[in-house]
Amino acid sequence: MVKIIRSIIIKAPLDKVFNYLSNPDSLLEWHPNITHVRNITGKKERAQWTWDYKMMGISFTGKARVIGYLEYDNIRMETTGEIESSWIFNFRSQAGGTRLNFEIDYTIPLPVLERVNELLIIQRNERVIEMALANIKERMED
Repeated sequence: MVKIIRSIIIKAPLDKVFNYLSNPDSLLEWHPNITHVRNITGKKERAQWTWDYKMMGISFTGKARVIGYLEYDNIRMETTGEIESSWIFNFRSQAGGTRLNFEIDYTIPLPVLERVNELLIIQRNERVIEMALANIKERMED
């Protein structure tokens, strides 16, 4: 598995950032590689959905579910299907805003590894996560 850890300061209240990220519909707004979210059931700690994702030009489908949820503190999710991963969002109040710490562990799907060098894939995915966090920041600081 590959691990990416990033952190960002967002000049918005913690509850606003937390509520935004706990809504699976918001994935399409902030994650540049998520192409479709559907079949959302449950809310908060019971949320589940189906996703479509594009990595290095190849489309994948899978399911996601929240596996840990502590309101205004953290959200943990896992995905299964063509890309397996675990996501952890940690939220902390800081200097009138929110520090968002994000960690993802994921497997690189074989169809991508067959086409592209692993290091290039990892570097590209790191940039995608940085763009995703920048998108969250932009949407929350309006």
